[in-house]
Formats: sequence, C-alpha cells, structure tokens
Amino acid sequence: MADLRAPQWALAPGVRRVECGRVVIGGSPMTIMRLTEAGAAVLDRALGRAASPGGAPVASVAERALLARLERRGMLVATPVALSPDELGGLLGELTVVVPVRDDADGVAALLASASLAAGSNRLPMRTLIVDDASTDPQRLARVAERFGAEVIRCDRSGGPGAARTIGLAAVTTPWVAFLDADTTVATGWLATAGAHLRDDRVSTGSTGPRIALVAPRVTPGVSHGVDRLIRDRMVEGRRTARSPMAKLAAYERAHSPLDLGADGGTITAGTRLSYAPSAAWLVRVDAIRRLGGFDAGLRYGEDVDLIWRLVDAGWVARYDPRSRVKHRVRPTLAGWAEQRFRYGTSAAPLAVRHPGALSPVVVSPWSAAAWGLVVVGHPLAGLAVAAGSTGVLARRLDVADPAAEALRLAGRGTLLAGFQLARALIRPWWPVTVVAACRWRRGRVLAAAGLAASAIHGRSVVAIADDVAYSTGVWWGVAVEVRRRPSAVVAALGAVVPGFGGGPARSGDALVKRLRSALGRGERAVGDRGSDNNDDDTTSTGGSSADEPTGDGAQRLGLKKQRRSERPIASKPTEKKNDGGGSW
Repeated sequence: MADLRAPQWALAPGVRRVECGRVVIGGSPMTIMRLTEAGAAVLDRALGRAASPGGAPVASVAERALLARLERRGMLVATPVALSPDELGGLLGELTVVVPVRDDADGVAALLASASLAAGSNRLPMRTLIVDDASTDPQRLARVAERFGAEVIRCDRSGGPGAARTIGLAAVTTPWVAFLDADTTVATGWLATAGAHLRDDRVSTGSTGPRIALVAPRVTPGVSHGVDRLIRDRMVEGRRTARSPMAKLAAYERAHSPLDLGADGGTITAGTRLSYAPSAAWLVRVDAIRRLGGFDAGLRYGEDVDLIWRLVDAGWVARYDPRSRVKHRVRPTLAGWAEQRFRYGTSAAPLAVRHPGALSPVVVSPWSAAAWGLVVVGHPLAGLAVAAGSTGVLARRLDVADPAAEALRLAGRGTLLAGFQLARALIRPWWPVTVVAACRWRRGRVLAAAGLAASAIHGRSVVAIADDVAYSTGVWWGVAVEVRRRPSAVVAALGAVVPGFGGGPARSGDALVKRLRSALGRGERAVGDRGSDNNDDDTTSTGGSSADEPTGDGAQRLGLKKQRRSERPIASKPTEKKNDGGGSW
C-alpha cells in the first residue's frame, strides 16, 4: 500500500453550489455554507474541476480539514480510486476475516468458495476465522472450514452474532478485520474498492484528517435457490405465478431490502441520510472497536447500529461506499421474512435507551410540525400561515443572492416532505395508534386514509405494508420489553416511537437552542485572512450547528468565513430511497 494518491471526491446527492461555487447548499441535515475564494478553489480541485498546483490534488492539513468538515456535513462523498493489485496484496496481509455462524454450514461454504474464487485460488488468501456460535452439527462446519483453510472458534453457548464477532475479534492479530455474515457471498473487486478508503486514511496528516474506522459496502439481495426458482417461474408462467406471494416477496426484496442502503455513498451518522450500515459486511479498524469493547453482547439485534454510533461518537469516521458490493441471501419463506422484519423492529427500543435522542421514527422541524398539526386539528389556514412565516424568517437569515427564492425552495420543500413523512408514519411506526383512532373517530379515519395515500404515492404494495406492520409490531414489542426490564428507562425507550424535532438526531427544544447559541458564539476565520476579523461574509447552517467541531486552533478552517447569523433546522429528515440494483463486491 505504498501508493499515496489523494482521494477523489463528489458532491453528495442534492447538494448545489451557487454564486460561482462559493455557496454550498445541501447535506444532511440541510446546511448552507459560504466559502472564501481559496476554499472554493480547494473544493474545485477536489472535485476535479480545476488543475492542482504541482499535480497534488489536495495535500495540506488545512485543505483536508475543509474537505473533512464538508464530508461530515453530508455535502461531500469520498470516492477514492480502487487499490492496485500490489496494494490489495499488501492489504490482504493486514486483514483477518471473521464469520459468525450458527447452523449454516452451507452458507459458510458458499461464502468461502466465493472468496476463494474472487482471489483466483482454491484457498483463502487471508486468515479467516469461523466463529461457531454453538451449532448443532459442529463437525460439518469444521469440514467446510478445513476444505478452504479457515480456522474455527467453537462457542459452547450461543450468544448471538454480536457476541460471536467479539469473540472472533479477540483472536485477530492484524490491524484490520472484515466481518462477513455466513449468508453473504463476495466477488472480485469489493475489497479493492473498500480498501481504498484505508489508503485515504494513511495520507491524512495530523488529527484534522479523516480517522476512518469502518467502511461498509452495499449489500444487495442475493436470492436463495427456492426464491430464484420462483423468479424464473414468474418469467415463464407469466401472470399467475407473478401474483404468487413468494414471487411478489422476491421482487419486493430486490427493490426494498432493508440491508440495501442504495446507490448514494457518504459518511454514516445517527439522524442523517445514512444513519446505519448492516454488519453483514464491514471492513473495520481493529484498535478502534477494541477500545470500545466490541459489539454489545446485550443486544441480540441492532448491535451493528450501536457500534457504529459509538464509533462516531468517539470521533471516528464510518463510510458507506456502494461501489463495493456483497450479496445477502433472502429469507426463503414468508414466515421467515416476517420474523426477520419483526426482529429488526425489536432493536429500536434498546438502541433508544443506549443512545438517547439519536433514534426517532420520524424527525421534522418544529415549524413543519406546527403547520401540519394545525391542519390535523382543522385549521388549515393557520397551518399555511405558519409555513409562510417560517419561509419569511428563513429568508431574513439567509445570506445568498436571492434569499426569498432560496427560502421558499428550502422551507417549502421541507414542509411538504415533513407532511409526507408524518403521513407515512401513521402506517409504519404508529399503525396501532392509527387503527384505534380510525375505529373511534372520523378524523382518525381521515388520517388513516392520508397514511395509505402516502404509501400509495410512494409505490408501497401490499407486501410493503406487511413489511411496515411486521417491523412496527417489533418496535412496540421492544418498547414493552424494555420498559418492563428497565422501568426507569421508560422515557428513553419511548424515543423509538415518539417523533423528534430538528434537522438531525432528535433533540429537545432546550438542547437545540443551546447548540444554536453555541454555534452563534463561535466564528471561523479563513486561512489566509492573517488574523483579520474584518470579514462580512457568513456561513449559515440551516440544519444543524457546529457544536461538534473542535474549538481553539481546530476552529481555523480553510475557506470558511466568519459565522454571524442564526442557525436553525428548516427541513425534515430526508426520506431514504431504496434503489434497484444487483451486483457483487
């Protein structure tokens, strides 16, 4: 891994640059940032839109600090060039694969065969540990491991996938570990793409550069034999088979798998467009997760979300790169599929207790919540007035060429998106309340109809609604179990079903105001101003503050002018869109 080429970058989806590239609008949560000419030039070079002095795209600490901050704001996506064969060979010597498994020897065989095939060998090119989580037939698993040259760590009692990964982690002696589930398969290229982010970390200079702890590839559904046969039958037999439940499930899973985060990459942070990445396939820095104690053994589900959030809270960077792909086997039966969705839902309450304020079923701005609340109680004109008022307030705070038009675009889109989210929430997380309300009140039936309409607009089929119901039933079950287990944590557990307010992770109003005041009390000078504060340009954030940024010397960021105006969330949390697409890593 001697090649230290700097990473390539791309603007995140929905991000715009106006006023000759000096104003950047977008991110997650929505933010408006004004750059100096020097900062805009750095961004141009990073995006490949301008020549780089001396042929080095982005090299200095100050330049990398600017790009790192834009990445944390969800405005930039790192797209480093894939590793060369020599670099990949070096990474294989620094990597151990850990596979947790229980009673799935066939899945392990398929995974190891795909890994060997990708390497062009009959044996695995890196050390591979199979953690047997108390399988009923350990000898069969041992034979599979021996065939491919893998090692087996046997557990006498089943502790779940998180505990099994932590046991495997304890035996790792390399700086990097790849966690792969037994129901995944890989192909040539996934590691060269994901591993390129590790090279990016090596060219970082000082504490201001990215500290990459985790890279997650895109996990696309790979069907089992039974489902694959149904898909082929669907093509041959036509309409009758296409209407069969399993055929519909297979088609739905390909388009809406909860493990497939879509075609848009970026950093992973709670409360943003990319709030998690499934641990079905991870490339992780060993010392980073060891410092945090590995996966939480107390979580049977959601342990991957918990670990990512703890890594990010500790100052590490987690990235999702959809150019790197693996395949994940789909549950072959309707019952197994519904149980999987239910189990996913049960993780919400324990996560809400462990990470207060980081998890809500829907996050909207206070303005949007007030506007739609007035509409629901029968005062649509008052709701319209609140929405118009939010647009006017935002226009006065924006420092762009046409603040009125920009405010109308941002606030209007945010209010409409919030309404759609709230309507969808009536069918997904809040469906038990919606059913009770629809049975007792006329207005409840109207709300239920609005929720169904929102689902129909979003293209939600009967299978999709079944998915919503199964997952949400698990959420409410998890809340009940968590409250019974920890009565003192009832408020935190309810965070899994209570809406949040703000552009990012859910926060109370007081906490949000505190963050905004903290941001307003800090200025950021552009490198090259020679200490002068006589600067009239602004940086305005519309969806979050700078409270997570370092102060003191770390607050001098290249290209960011002194911030003097208010910051406030103006838009609801973006709706995540699932994208079609297959492929392998």
